[in-house]
Amino acid sequence: ALVVVSVGIMAILVERSEALGAVVIEDDDDQIMKRRPRGGGGRERDGKGGGAKDVGDDDALGEENEKYMMKVHEMEKMQKEVKSIRSEIKDRQQLLEQLAVDDERISTKNTNLEAAMEEESLESEPMKQQEMELDDLIKRTREELQRVQLSITVVQEDAQKLVARFPSAGFDDWLNNRAHNVLTPAQLGFLQKTRTLTQPVMKQLGRAARAELGMMHQFERGAGISQEHPLVSGVLCSVLVLIPIVFVVSVGAQLWSSLSGIGAQHVELAASSFFVKQAALCAAVTLVSSQERGDALTMLRSRSANILIATLLIWTGVYVLLIGSALVLTARDHSLRALSHTVMLFAIGVHFNRNVFQPVLLDASIQASTISYLVYGAVCTHIAYGVNSEYRLLSAEVIEKVLHVFGASGSKETAKSHRRRERRRRERAANNYNASHKLRTAV
Repeated sequence: ALVVVSVGIMAILVERSEALGAVVIEDDDDQIMKRRPRGGGGRERDGKGGGAKDVGDDDALGEENEKYMMKVHEMEKMQKEVKSIRSEIKDRQQLLEQLAVDDERISTKNTNLEAAMEEESLESEPMKQQEMELDDLIKRTREELQRVQLSITVVQEDAQKLVARFPSAGFDDWLNNRAHNVLTPAQLGFLQKTRTLTQPVMKQLGRAARAELGMMHQFERGAGISQEHPLVSGVLCSVLVLIPIVFVVSVGAQLWSSLSGIGAQHVELAASSFFVKQAALCAAVTLVSSQERGDALTMLRSRSANILIATLLIWTGVYVLLIGSALVLTARDHSLRALSHTVMLFAIGVHFNRNVFQPVLLDASIQASTISYLVYGAVCTHIAYGVNSEYRLLSAEVIEKVLHVFGASGSKETAKSHRRRERRRRERAANNYNASHKLRTAV
Protein backbone atom coordinates (compact mmCIF):
# COMPACT_ATOMS: atom_id res chain seq x y z
CA ALA A 1 0.00 0.00 0.00
CA LEU A 2 2.85 2.42 0.79
CA VAL A 3 4.54 1.66 -2.52
CA VAL A 4 1.34 2.21 -4.51
CA VAL A 5 0.63 5.54 -2.79
CA SER A 6 4.21 6.74 -3.35
CA VAL A 7 4.09 5.82 -7.06
CA GLY A 8 0.83 7.71 -7.50
CA ILE A 9 2.16 10.82 -5.78
CA MET A 10 5.33 10.80 -7.90
CA ALA A 11 3.34 10.42 -11.14
CA ILE A 12 1.15 13.40 -10.25
CA LEU A 13 4.21 15.53 -9.42
CA VAL A 14 5.89 14.62 -12.72
CA GLU A 15 2.81 15.50 -14.76
CA ARG A 16 2.36 18.84 -13.01
CA SER A 17 6.05 19.79 -13.35
CA GLU A 18 6.14 18.98 -17.07
CA ALA A 19 2.92 20.91 -17.73
CA LEU A 20 4.18 23.93 -15.75
CA GLY A 21 7.54 24.03 -17.65
CA ALA A 22 5.85 23.85 -21.07
CA VAL A 23 3.43 26.62 -20.20
CA VAL A 24 6.17 28.93 -18.91
CA ILE A 25 8.39 28.36 -21.97
CA GLU A 26 5.52 28.94 -24.39
CA ASP A 27 4.45 32.16 -22.60
CA ASP A 28 7.99 33.54 -22.61
CA ASP A 29 8.53 32.76 -26.31
CA ASP A 30 5.24 34.39 -27.25
CA GLN A 31 6.05 37.49 -25.28
CA ILE A 32 9.53 37.73 -26.88
CA MET A 33 8.19 37.26 -30.38
CA LYS A 34 5.45 39.76 -29.79
CA ARG A 35 7.61 42.35 -28.10
CA ARG A 36 10.46 42.30 -30.54
CA PRO A 37 8.49 43.51 -33.64
CA ARG A 38 6.84 46.17 -31.56
CA GLY A 39 10.18 47.53 -30.47
CA GLY A 40 11.54 47.63 -34.11
CA GLY A 41 8.47 49.36 -35.49
CA GLY A 42 8.73 51.98 -32.83
CA ARG A 43 12.25 52.75 -33.73
CA GLU A 44 11.33 52.95 -37.39
CA ARG A 45 8.48 55.29 -36.60
CA ASP A 46 10.65 57.24 -34.31
CA GLY A 47 13.17 57.69 -37.10
CA LYS A 48 10.53 58.95 -39.38
CA GLY A 49 8.56 60.98 -36.87
CA GLY A 50 11.21 62.78 -34.97
CA GLY A 51 13.36 62.74 -31.87
CA ALA A 52 10.74 63.31 -29.15
CA LYS A 53 9.10 59.93 -29.66
CA ASP A 54 12.44 58.05 -29.68
CA VAL A 55 13.10 58.91 -26.06
CA GLY A 56 9.70 57.64 -24.93
CA ASP A 57 10.03 54.48 -26.97
CA ASP A 58 13.47 53.79 -25.59
CA ASP A 59 12.19 54.08 -22.05
CA ALA A 60 9.30 51.74 -22.80
CA LEU A 61 11.65 49.33 -24.51
CA GLY A 62 14.02 49.41 -21.55
CA GLU A 63 11.19 48.60 -19.20
CA GLU A 64 10.07 45.76 -21.41
CA ASN A 65 13.65 44.45 -21.63
CA GLU A 66 13.93 44.58 -17.86
CA LYS A 67 10.66 42.71 -17.54
CA TYR A 68 11.84 40.25 -20.16
CA MET A 69 15.08 39.65 -18.29
CA MET A 70 13.17 39.18 -15.09
CA LYS A 71 11.00 36.67 -16.87
CA VAL A 72 14.08 34.96 -18.27
CA HIS A 73 15.61 34.77 -14.78
CA GLU A 74 12.37 33.41 -13.39
CA MET A 75 12.20 30.90 -16.27
CA GLU A 76 15.77 29.77 -15.58
CA LYS A 77 15.00 29.43 -11.93
CA MET A 78 11.92 27.42 -12.73
CA GLN A 79 13.90 25.27 -15.16
CA LYS A 80 16.40 24.60 -12.40
CA GLU A 81 13.56 23.70 -10.09
CA VAL A 82 12.10 21.45 -12.78
CA LYS A 83 15.46 19.76 -13.21
CA SER A 84 15.79 19.26 -9.49
CA ILE A 85 12.24 17.92 -9.36
CA ARG A 86 12.96 15.60 -12.27
CA SER A 87 16.14 14.36 -10.61
CA GLU A 88 14.20 13.87 -7.39
CA ILE A 89 11.46 12.11 -9.32
CA LYS A 90 14.08 9.90 -10.93
CA ASP A 91 15.54 9.09 -7.54
CA ARG A 92 12.05 8.40 -6.23
CA GLN A 93 11.34 6.18 -9.21
CA GLN A 94 14.52 4.23 -8.53
CA LEU A 95 13.53 4.00 -4.86
CA LEU A 96 10.06 2.85 -5.89
CA GLU A 97 11.56 0.24 -8.19
CA GLN A 98 13.79 -0.95 -5.33
CA LEU A 99 10.77 -0.97 -3.02
CA ALA A 100 8.81 -2.93 -5.60
CA VAL A 101 11.62 -5.48 -5.81
CA ASP A 102 11.79 -5.67 -2.01
CA ASP A 103 8.03 -5.99 -1.82
CA GLU A 104 8.07 -8.81 -4.31
CA ARG A 105 10.83 -10.53 -2.37
CA ILE A 106 8.95 -10.01 0.90
CA SER A 107 5.73 -11.34 -0.62
CA THR A 108 7.63 -14.37 -1.87
CA LYS A 109 9.05 -14.91 1.60
CA ASN A 110 5.57 -14.49 3.11
CA THR A 111 4.21 -17.04 0.68
CA ASN A 112 6.99 -19.46 1.54
CA LEU A 113 6.50 -18.76 5.23
CA GLU A 114 2.76 -19.38 5.03
CA ALA A 115 3.38 -22.62 3.16
CA ALA A 116 5.90 -23.67 5.82
CA MET A 117 3.47 -22.70 8.58
CA GLU A 118 0.73 -24.76 6.95
CA GLU A 119 3.06 -27.73 6.74
CA GLU A 120 4.09 -27.23 10.36
CA SER A 121 0.43 -26.93 11.42
CA LEU A 122 -0.34 -30.18 9.62
CA GLU A 123 2.61 -31.81 11.31
CA SER A 124 1.74 -30.28 14.71
CA GLU A 125 -1.83 -31.68 14.81
CA PRO A 126 -0.66 -35.12 16.02
CA MET A 127 1.58 -33.35 18.51
CA LYS A 128 -1.37 -31.27 19.73
CA GLN A 129 -3.41 -34.46 20.08
CA GLN A 130 -0.59 -36.06 22.04
CA GLU A 131 -0.32 -32.93 24.16
CA MET A 132 -4.04 -33.08 24.96
CA GLU A 133 -3.72 -36.75 25.84
CA LEU A 134 -0.76 -35.96 28.06
CA ASP A 135 -2.76 -33.20 29.78
CA ASP A 136 -5.61 -35.63 30.41
CA LEU A 137 -3.17 -38.22 31.70
CA ILE A 138 -1.57 -35.67 34.02
CA LYS A 139 -5.00 -34.61 35.27
CA ARG A 140 -6.05 -38.21 35.94
CA THR A 141 -2.72 -38.92 37.61
CA ARG A 142 -3.17 -35.92 39.90
CA GLU A 143 -6.68 -37.02 40.82
CA GLU A 144 -5.46 -40.54 41.48
CA LEU A 145 -2.62 -39.11 43.57
CA GLN A 146 -5.10 -37.09 45.61
CA ARG A 147 -7.22 -40.20 46.19
CA VAL A 148 -4.15 -42.18 47.18
CA GLN A 149 -3.08 -39.43 49.57
CA LEU A 150 -6.56 -39.36 51.08
CA SER A 151 -6.57 -43.15 51.48
CA ILE A 152 -3.10 -42.98 53.01
CA THR A 153 -4.38 -40.39 55.49
CA VAL A 154 -7.34 -42.61 56.40
CA VAL A 155 -5.06 -45.64 56.78
CA GLN A 156 -2.69 -43.66 58.97
CA GLU A 157 -5.57 -42.52 61.17
CA ASP A 158 -6.82 -46.12 61.45
CA ALA A 159 -3.30 -47.27 62.22
CA GLN A 160 -2.95 -44.64 64.94
CA LYS A 161 -6.27 -45.68 66.43
CA LEU A 162 -5.22 -49.33 66.28
CA VAL A 163 -1.88 -48.59 67.89
CA ALA A 164 -3.62 -46.54 70.57
CA ARG A 165 -6.02 -49.42 71.21
CA PHE A 166 -3.37 -52.13 71.00
CA PRO A 167 -2.45 -52.21 74.71
CA SER A 168 -6.11 -52.93 75.60
CA ALA A 169 -6.85 -55.09 72.54
CA GLY A 170 -8.40 -58.50 73.03
CA PHE A 171 -11.99 -59.17 73.96
CA ASP A 172 -12.92 -55.47 73.68
CA ASP A 173 -11.47 -55.26 70.18
CA TRP A 174 -13.28 -58.41 69.08
CA LEU A 175 -16.53 -57.20 70.63
CA ASN A 176 -16.37 -53.78 68.97
CA ASN A 177 -15.16 -54.80 65.51
CA ARG A 178 -15.96 -58.42 64.69
CA ALA A 179 -18.64 -59.64 67.08
CA HIS A 180 -21.49 -58.20 64.98
CA ASN A 181 -20.55 -60.63 62.19
CA VAL A 182 -20.92 -63.64 64.49
CA LEU A 183 -23.50 -62.79 67.14
CA THR A 184 -27.11 -61.70 66.98
CA PRO A 185 -28.00 -58.17 68.10
CA ALA A 186 -29.38 -59.48 71.39
CA GLN A 187 -26.26 -61.52 72.12
CA LEU A 188 -24.04 -58.59 71.18
CA GLY A 189 -26.05 -56.27 73.43
CA PHE A 190 -25.84 -58.81 76.30
CA LEU A 191 -22.05 -59.00 76.02
CA GLN A 192 -21.72 -55.22 75.78
CA LYS A 193 -23.92 -54.68 78.83
CA THR A 194 -22.04 -57.38 80.72
CA ARG A 195 -18.73 -55.76 79.83
CA THR A 196 -20.03 -52.38 80.98
CA LEU A 197 -21.12 -53.94 84.25
CA THR A 198 -17.93 -55.91 84.88
CA GLN A 199 -15.43 -53.22 83.95
CA PRO A 200 -15.66 -51.46 87.34
CA VAL A 201 -15.30 -54.84 89.08
CA MET A 202 -12.22 -55.69 87.02
CA LYS A 203 -10.73 -52.29 87.78
CA GLN A 204 -11.26 -52.91 91.49
CA LEU A 205 -9.65 -56.33 91.14
CA GLY A 206 -6.70 -54.72 89.38
CA ARG A 207 -6.36 -52.20 92.17
CA ALA A 208 -6.52 -55.01 94.74
CA ALA A 209 -3.83 -56.93 92.86
CA ARG A 210 -1.60 -53.86 92.71
CA ALA A 211 -2.19 -53.21 96.39
CA GLU A 212 -1.30 -56.82 97.23
CA LEU A 213 1.84 -56.56 95.10
CA GLY A 214 2.79 -53.38 96.94
CA MET A 215 2.23 -55.12 100.26
CA MET A 216 4.47 -57.97 99.12
CA HIS A 217 7.27 -55.58 98.15
CA GLN A 218 6.87 -53.74 101.45
CA PHE A 219 7.01 -57.04 103.34
CA GLU A 220 10.12 -58.05 101.43
CA ARG A 221 11.83 -54.81 102.34
CA GLY A 222 10.72 -55.15 105.96
CA ALA A 223 11.90 -58.77 106.17
CA GLY A 224 15.21 -57.92 104.54
CA ILE A 225 14.72 -60.17 101.49
CA SER A 226 16.78 -58.80 98.65
CA GLN A 227 16.26 -59.28 94.93
CA GLU A 228 19.27 -61.59 94.89
CA HIS A 229 17.06 -64.39 96.27
CA PRO A 230 14.24 -64.86 93.72
CA LEU A 231 13.22 -68.26 95.12
CA VAL A 232 12.34 -66.84 98.51
CA SER A 233 10.50 -63.96 96.85
CA GLY A 234 8.49 -66.36 94.67
CA VAL A 235 7.50 -68.56 97.61
CA LEU A 236 6.43 -65.51 99.59
CA CYS A 237 4.33 -64.25 96.67
CA SER A 238 2.66 -67.66 96.29
CA VAL A 239 1.83 -67.80 99.99
CA LEU A 240 0.31 -64.33 99.94
CA VAL A 241 -1.81 -65.29 96.93
CA LEU A 242 -2.90 -68.65 98.38
CA ILE A 243 -4.16 -67.16 101.66
CA PRO A 244 -7.35 -65.57 100.19
CA ILE A 245 -7.85 -68.58 97.88
CA VAL A 246 -7.76 -71.01 100.79
CA PHE A 247 -10.21 -68.81 102.68
CA VAL A 248 -12.67 -68.73 99.80
CA VAL A 249 -12.38 -72.49 99.20
CA SER A 250 -13.01 -73.24 102.89
CA VAL A 251 -16.09 -71.02 102.92
CA GLY A 252 -17.37 -72.70 99.76
CA ALA A 253 -16.81 -76.16 101.19
CA GLN A 254 -18.69 -75.23 104.36
CA LEU A 255 -21.61 -73.93 102.34
CA TRP A 256 -21.61 -77.03 100.13
CA SER A 257 -21.67 -79.33 103.16
CA SER A 258 -24.49 -77.27 104.63
CA LEU A 259 -26.54 -77.32 101.43
CA SER A 260 -25.83 -80.91 100.43
CA GLY A 261 -29.23 -82.09 101.71
CA ILE A 262 -31.15 -79.59 99.54
CA GLY A 263 -32.87 -81.15 96.52
CA ALA A 264 -34.34 -79.84 93.26
CA GLN A 265 -37.74 -79.30 94.89
CA HIS A 266 -36.16 -76.96 97.44
CA VAL A 267 -34.46 -74.97 94.68
CA GLU A 268 -37.70 -74.72 92.72
CA LEU A 269 -39.62 -73.54 95.76
CA ALA A 270 -37.02 -70.95 96.72
CA ALA A 271 -36.64 -69.63 93.15
CA SER A 272 -40.38 -69.41 92.54
CA SER A 273 -40.87 -67.64 95.88
CA PHE A 274 -38.11 -65.19 94.90
CA PHE A 275 -39.86 -64.38 91.61
CA VAL A 276 -43.21 -63.98 93.38
CA LYS A 277 -41.71 -61.26 95.58
CA GLN A 278 -39.99 -59.58 92.63
CA ALA A 279 -43.14 -59.64 90.47
CA ALA A 280 -45.24 -58.22 93.32
CA LEU A 281 -42.73 -55.40 93.86
CA CYS A 282 -42.58 -54.51 90.14
CA ALA A 283 -46.37 -54.62 89.81
CA ALA A 284 -46.81 -52.35 92.84
CA VAL A 285 -44.23 -49.80 91.59
CA THR A 286 -45.71 -49.84 88.08
CA LEU A 287 -49.22 -49.37 89.43
CA VAL A 288 -48.20 -46.46 91.64
CA SER A 289 -46.00 -44.69 89.08
CA SER A 290 -47.45 -42.41 86.40
CA GLN A 291 -47.86 -43.41 82.77
CA GLU A 292 -45.12 -41.03 81.61
CA ARG A 293 -42.48 -42.66 83.80
CA GLY A 294 -43.33 -46.15 82.55
CA ASP A 295 -43.01 -49.43 84.41
CA ALA A 296 -40.67 -50.25 87.28
CA LEU A 297 -37.80 -51.46 85.09
CA THR A 298 -37.99 -48.36 82.88
CA MET A 299 -37.75 -46.16 85.96
CA LEU A 300 -34.81 -48.21 87.20
CA ARG A 301 -33.03 -47.85 83.85
CA SER A 302 -33.55 -44.07 83.90
CA ARG A 303 -31.94 -43.95 87.34
CA SER A 304 -29.07 -46.41 86.76
CA ALA A 305 -28.64 -48.67 83.74
CA ASN A 306 -25.91 -50.69 85.47
CA ILE A 307 -28.17 -51.57 88.37
CA LEU A 308 -30.85 -52.71 85.90
CA ILE A 309 -28.32 -54.91 84.06
CA ALA A 310 -27.14 -56.39 87.37
CA THR A 311 -30.75 -57.07 88.37
CA LEU A 312 -31.49 -58.79 85.07
CA LEU A 313 -28.36 -60.92 85.37
CA ILE A 314 -29.42 -61.99 88.87
CA TRP A 315 -32.91 -62.82 87.59
CA THR A 316 -31.38 -64.77 84.72
CA GLY A 317 -29.30 -66.87 87.10
CA VAL A 318 -32.26 -67.57 89.37
CA TYR A 319 -34.44 -68.40 86.34
CA VAL A 320 -31.82 -70.88 85.11
CA LEU A 321 -31.88 -72.57 88.53
CA LEU A 322 -35.69 -72.60 88.49
CA ILE A 323 -36.03 -74.07 85.01
CA GLY A 324 -33.23 -76.55 85.74
CA SER A 325 -34.91 -77.77 88.91
CA ALA A 326 -38.22 -78.05 87.06
CA LEU A 327 -36.60 -80.17 84.37
CA VAL A 328 -34.94 -82.36 87.01
CA LEU A 329 -38.26 -82.92 88.78
CA THR A 330 -40.01 -83.66 85.49
CA ALA A 331 -37.40 -86.23 84.51
CA ARG A 332 -37.32 -87.79 88.01
CA ASP A 333 -40.99 -87.94 88.96
CA HIS A 334 -42.61 -88.23 85.50
CA SER A 335 -45.59 -86.26 86.81
CA LEU A 336 -47.92 -84.01 84.85
CA ARG A 337 -47.61 -81.34 87.55
CA ALA A 338 -43.86 -81.01 87.04
CA LEU A 339 -44.31 -81.01 83.26
CA SER A 340 -46.94 -78.27 83.46
CA HIS A 341 -44.61 -76.24 85.68
CA THR A 342 -41.85 -76.58 83.12
CA VAL A 343 -44.12 -75.49 80.25
CA MET A 344 -45.37 -72.45 82.18
CA LEU A 345 -41.81 -71.45 83.09
CA PHE A 346 -40.76 -71.70 79.45
CA ALA A 347 -43.75 -69.55 78.42
CA ILE A 348 -43.06 -66.73 80.87
CA GLY A 349 -39.34 -66.95 80.05
CA VAL A 350 -40.00 -66.44 76.34
CA HIS A 351 -42.39 -63.57 77.03
CA PHE A 352 -39.98 -61.88 79.44
CA ASN A 353 -37.07 -62.30 77.02
CA ARG A 354 -39.00 -60.76 74.12
CA ASN A 355 -40.62 -57.87 75.99
CA VAL A 356 -38.06 -57.00 78.68
CA PHE A 357 -34.65 -58.63 78.33
CA GLN A 358 -33.97 -57.99 74.62
CA PRO A 359 -35.26 -54.36 74.68
CA VAL A 360 -32.92 -53.66 77.60
CA LEU A 361 -29.97 -55.14 75.70
CA LEU A 362 -30.85 -53.23 72.52
CA ASP A 363 -31.64 -49.96 74.39
CA ALA A 364 -35.25 -50.08 73.19
CA SER A 365 -38.45 -49.39 75.12
CA ILE A 366 -39.50 -52.03 77.63
CA GLN A 367 -42.88 -53.58 76.80
CA ALA A 368 -44.04 -54.54 80.29
CA SER A 369 -47.10 -53.60 82.33
CA THR A 370 -48.77 -54.29 85.61
CA ILE A 371 -50.70 -57.18 84.07
CA SER A 372 -47.47 -58.81 82.90
CA TYR A 373 -45.96 -58.68 86.36
CA LEU A 374 -49.17 -60.00 87.90
CA VAL A 375 -49.18 -62.93 85.46
CA TYR A 376 -45.53 -63.69 86.29
CA GLY A 377 -46.36 -63.58 90.01
CA ALA A 378 -49.44 -65.80 89.60
CA VAL A 379 -47.49 -68.44 87.64
CA CYS A 380 -44.66 -68.50 90.19
CA THR A 381 -47.18 -68.63 93.06
CA HIS A 382 -48.91 -71.63 91.45
CA ILE A 383 -45.56 -73.38 91.02
CA ALA A 384 -44.49 -72.69 94.61
CA TYR A 385 -47.84 -73.89 95.98
CA GLY A 386 -47.75 -77.03 93.85
CA VAL A 387 -44.19 -77.95 94.90
CA ASN A 388 -44.92 -77.28 98.56
CA SER A 389 -48.18 -79.25 98.52
CA GLU A 390 -46.54 -82.23 96.82
CA TYR A 391 -43.33 -82.41 98.84
CA ARG A 392 -44.47 -80.61 102.06
CA LEU A 393 -41.33 -78.52 102.09
CA LEU A 394 -42.57 -75.86 104.52
CA SER A 395 -43.90 -78.30 107.14
CA ALA A 396 -42.64 -78.50 110.71
CA GLU A 397 -40.45 -81.45 109.79
CA VAL A 398 -38.69 -79.49 107.09
CA ILE A 399 -38.20 -76.50 109.32
CA GLU A 400 -36.71 -78.79 111.94
CA LYS A 401 -34.43 -80.30 109.32
CA VAL A 402 -33.24 -76.92 108.22
CA LEU A 403 -32.55 -75.92 111.78
CA HIS A 404 -30.66 -79.17 112.28
CA VAL A 405 -28.56 -78.58 109.18
CA PHE A 406 -27.51 -75.16 110.39
CA GLY A 407 -26.97 -76.41 113.95
CA ALA A 408 -29.99 -74.74 115.53
CA SER A 409 -31.43 -78.03 116.89
CA GLY A 410 -29.07 -80.21 118.96
CA SER A 411 -31.25 -82.60 120.88
CA LYS A 412 -30.87 -86.32 120.06
CA GLU A 413 -34.61 -87.01 120.36
CA THR A 414 -35.38 -84.36 117.82
CA ALA A 415 -32.78 -85.81 115.48
CA LYS A 416 -34.21 -89.31 115.86
CA SER A 417 -37.74 -88.16 115.23
CA HIS A 418 -36.54 -86.24 112.27
CA ARG A 419 -34.86 -89.32 110.83
CA ARG A 420 -38.02 -91.36 111.35
CA ARG A 421 -40.14 -88.76 109.61
CA GLU A 422 -37.68 -88.54 106.79
CA ARG A 423 -37.71 -92.35 106.39
CA ARG A 424 -41.50 -92.43 106.32
CA ARG A 425 -41.55 -89.63 103.77
CA ARG A 426 -39.13 -91.47 101.56
CA GLU A 427 -41.24 -94.63 101.81
CA ARG A 428 -44.35 -92.71 100.80
CA ALA A 429 -42.51 -91.17 97.92
CA ALA A 430 -41.26 -94.57 96.78
CA ASN A 431 -44.77 -96.03 97.02
CA ASN A 432 -46.19 -93.14 95.01
CA TYR A 433 -43.50 -93.55 92.38
CA ASN A 434 -44.10 -97.29 92.11
CA ALA A 435 -47.85 -96.77 91.83
CA SER A 436 -47.47 -94.14 89.13
CA HIS A 437 -44.96 -96.35 87.29
CA LYS A 438 -47.33 -99.30 87.33
CA LEU A 439 -50.15 -97.10 86.12
CA ARG A 440 -48.09 -95.80 83.22
CA THR A 441 -47.00 -99.34 82.38
CA ALA A 442 -50.62 -100.48 82.31
CA VAL A 443 -51.63 -97.55 80.15
